[in-house]
Amino acid sequence: MKKMNIKNFELDQQQNVGVTERILSFGAGLWLFSKAFRGRNKLLKAFAGGSLMLRAVRGHCPLYHTLGMDTTSHPKRVLVETAVTVSKPREEVYAYWRKLENLPLFMKHLESVRELSDLHSVWNARIPGGLGKVEWKCEITSDVPNESIKWKSMPDSQVVNTGLVRFADMGHAETIIQVNISYEAPAGNLGAGIAKLFTPALEKIIRDDIKNFKRVIEAEEFPVI
Repeated sequence: MKKMNIKNFELDQQQNVGVTERILSFGAGLWLFSKAFRGRNKLLKAFAGGSLMLRAVRGHCPLYHTLGMDTTSHPKRVLVETAVTVSKPREEVYAYWRKLENLPLFMKHLESVRELSDLHSVWNARIPGGLGKVEWKCEITSDVPNESIKWKSMPDSQVVNTGLVRFADMGHAETIIQVNISYEAPAGNLGAGIAKLFTPALEKIIRDDIKNFKRVIEAEEFPVI
């Protein structure tokens, strides 16, 4: 018997319906459900009414989830925690990640990363759906050679971005990479607009990017900027 992936189930049930819409959904659902006891299409009315009330109580709409929509008013945040094992020595994998300008070679959501110094860089990302681009500056806050790299966006950036990558040996010439990346909208009017861009679609893109790293780094000859 196939086991349910509890983590994915919880992600699929995150609230994506705003308060006003939930109130309207409950009222419409209650009205439809009351009509199910008379007239035609009783089962259809009961099902539709019950679905609308359930949508209101949970604050979750499966269709919105599929389309990557969210009408809640709270700031959006995309958090990706994943790991991948590659058939390359740890020192080589770390060196590739540490040169931040290499990141767009396997991260499709990034258009470019320009290093200003050893610790500071400018990042440009594509918005899912071809809706534009965002740019922000990052600072490396911790760098332990061959072990970990940690960064965060600078104050007043368009995007609040943090990241942590850890490297560990998994055997002869094998390395496991643990990746934590988050994107969050800043406070204020600008943040309210940016928040609408953080959807499950972006999370999926980032996860696919990390998987793509394995293919790139394990290629016989991979490009290094």
